[in-house]
Amino acid sequence: MEKINGFEYVDLGLPSGLKWANCNLGAKSPEKYGNYYSWGEIDKKSSYKDDNSVTQGVPAESIGNISANPQYDAARVAMGATWRIPTRAEFEELINNCKWEWTELEGHTGNKVTGPNGNSIFFPAAFARSGTTKKNSWMGVRGNYWSSEALGVKDAYILDTMKLGGSIRMAERFYGVTIRPVSE
Repeated sequence: MEKINGFEYVDLGLPSGLKWANCNLGAKSPEKYGNYYSWGEIDKKSSYKDDNSVTQGVPAESIGNISANPQYDAARVAMGATWRIPTRAEFEELINNCKWEWTELEGHTGNKVTGPNGNSIFFPAAFARSGTTKKNSWMGVRGNYWSSEALGVKDAYILDTMKLGGSIRMAERFYGVTIRPVSE
């Protein structure tokens, strides 16, 4: 498998040419959930609450797209080089150009996403965290992944994955959500 700055990626043959990390940020293998982050924060936490979120309540226009502001991009900080959090449009490209299959990998459920060129990546169903809860009834049923874009003063876009495939939704920025890095 090819690497950028020591991290494995998969080229799905998408029109943009974007490379997707083989694993979630902080995971050692594709089926593992990896680390959870509040939106726009670079450190994982033991508790995800409204009152300990750095970006909750900050207008989206003040922060912008965190891909362009590396101090808010956990993928850029952890992986370096050209790695970053995907944009909403890049998630839409993934949804619109790939085949989604609900499956299991090493005992973890999630979506196998196969690109136009036949290469694939696995998105484990790692649902968001709130408070100090590490597991909830949605883990293994849905997966959430931060995008680099926010809206208003408390929400940000996520890729929401489930049996029916992927869709773009909103989540409050304080939630602990996983990240699937991308690179040019």
